[in-house]
Amino acid sequence: MTKELAKFILSTKNSGYMLSEAEIRMVINMDRLCQLLWRCGTCRFSAPAQYYDTLLNMVGKGGDYVRDISFTRQEIDQAKSELT
Repeated sequence: MTKELAKFILSTKNSGYMLSEAEIRMVINMDRLCQLLWRCGTCRFSAPAQYYDTLLNMVGKGGDYVRDISFTRQEIDQAKSELT
Protein backbone atom coordinates (compact mmCIF):
# COMPACT_ATOMS: atom_id res chain seq x y z
CA MET A 1 0.00 0.00 0.00
CA THR A 2 1.32 3.42 -0.90
CA LYS A 3 1.38 6.29 1.56
CA GLU A 4 -0.92 8.18 -0.81
CA LEU A 5 -3.57 5.45 -0.58
CA ALA A 6 -3.12 5.09 3.18
CA LYS A 7 -3.71 8.83 3.66
CA PHE A 8 -6.75 8.70 1.40
CA ILE A 9 -8.24 5.74 3.28
CA LEU A 10 -7.86 7.50 6.61
CA SER A 11 -9.29 10.72 5.18
CA THR A 12 -12.61 8.92 4.62
CA LYS A 13 -13.10 8.20 8.34
CA ASN A 14 -15.74 10.94 8.77
CA SER A 15 -17.93 9.25 6.16
CA GLY A 16 -17.60 5.88 7.87
CA TYR A 17 -15.00 4.93 5.25
CA MET A 18 -17.83 4.84 2.67
CA LEU A 19 -16.94 5.84 -0.88
CA SER A 20 -18.60 7.74 -3.69
CA GLU A 21 -18.24 6.56 -7.28
CA ALA A 22 -15.61 9.24 -7.93
CA GLU A 23 -13.63 8.12 -4.88
CA ILE A 24 -13.80 4.49 -6.00
CA ARG A 25 -12.36 5.53 -9.36
CA MET A 26 -9.52 7.27 -7.49
CA VAL A 27 -8.85 4.10 -5.50
CA ILE A 28 -8.74 2.05 -8.73
CA ASN A 29 -6.08 4.44 -10.07
CA MET A 30 -4.04 4.19 -6.86
CA ASP A 31 -4.34 0.43 -6.25
CA ARG A 32 -6.70 -1.61 -8.39
CA LEU A 33 -6.44 -4.60 -6.00
CA CYS A 34 -7.51 -2.64 -2.92
CA GLN A 35 -10.29 -4.63 -1.23
CA LEU A 36 -13.65 -2.90 -0.91
CA LEU A 37 -16.59 -4.02 1.20
CA TRP A 38 -19.89 -4.10 -0.71
CA ARG A 39 -23.12 -3.94 1.29
CA CYS A 40 -26.12 -4.85 -0.79
CA GLY A 41 -29.78 -5.36 0.05
CA THR A 42 -29.45 -9.11 0.56
CA CYS A 43 -25.73 -9.76 0.98
CA ARG A 44 -22.31 -8.33 1.64
CA PHE A 45 -18.96 -9.25 0.17
CA SER A 46 -15.50 -7.90 -0.47
CA ALA A 47 -13.79 -7.64 -3.85
CA PRO A 48 -10.89 -5.80 -5.48
CA ALA A 49 -11.69 -2.26 -6.57
CA GLN A 50 -10.91 -3.09 -10.20
CA TYR A 51 -14.17 -5.06 -10.47
CA TYR A 52 -16.38 -2.11 -9.53
CA ASP A 53 -18.16 -1.72 -12.88
CA THR A 54 -18.62 -5.45 -13.42
CA LEU A 55 -19.95 -6.11 -9.92
CA LEU A 56 -22.26 -3.10 -9.96
CA ASN A 57 -23.78 -4.44 -13.17
CA MET A 58 -24.05 -8.01 -11.83
CA VAL A 59 -25.72 -6.95 -8.58
CA GLY A 60 -28.29 -4.91 -10.51
CA LYS A 61 -29.00 -7.69 -12.99
CA GLY A 62 -29.49 -10.08 -10.08
CA GLY A 63 -32.34 -7.92 -8.79
CA ASP A 64 -30.43 -6.54 -5.80
CA TYR A 65 -29.04 -3.07 -5.08
CA VAL A 66 -25.82 -1.69 -3.64
CA ARG A 67 -26.43 0.09 -0.37
CA ASP A 68 -22.87 1.33 0.06
CA ILE A 69 -19.24 0.51 -0.63
CA SER A 70 -16.48 1.10 1.88
CA PHE A 71 -12.95 0.04 2.74
CA THR A 72 -12.53 -3.30 4.50
CA ARG A 73 -11.30 -3.34 8.09
CA GLN A 74 -8.07 -4.97 6.87
CA GLU A 75 -7.40 -2.08 4.47
CA ILE A 76 -8.10 0.46 7.22
CA ASP A 77 -5.77 -1.32 9.67
CA GLN A 78 -3.06 -1.57 7.03
CA ALA A 79 -3.39 2.15 6.26
CA LYS A 80 -3.02 2.99 9.96
CA SER A 81 0.09 0.85 10.31
CA GLU A 82 1.55 2.28 7.09
CA LEU A 83 1.46 5.81 8.52
CA THR A 84 2.75 5.06 12.02
